[in-house]
Amino acid sequence: MFGDLHKISSLSHSYSLEGEDRIALSLLRSIIEGHDSLFYVDIGCNNPTTGNNTKLFYDLGKRGLCIDPIPSLQSIYKEKRPKDNFFLGAVGPERPIEFFIFEDNTASSADIEQ
Repeated sequence: MFGDLHKISSLSHSYSLEGEDRIALSLLRSIIEGHDSLFYVDIGCNNPTTGNNTKLFYDLGKRGLCIDPIPSLQSIYKEKRPKDNFFLGAVGPERPIEFFIFEDNTASSADIEQ
């Protein structure tokens, strides 16, 4: 596992929109190197590869729970990240919510004003 961490961390590629996965990898490096069974929770995970904050950790052999309210993502996660658990739903204080799904689903929201 240690070799995989060095291989991936030496790449300049990021799956996140703004490199958040690389920043998290840098900050968590000592924790990741010492634990084979690290678990992540990705709320509002959206696409399993593009613009994703946990794909880099998945490539490192880590596994987690990915939560998103967009139904079409469930089958994509099952295909692209079969070792992760996908939960179809939203996280928030109010129930029920109305969720607005747009063509660019990264802009989808429970707040129509945004």
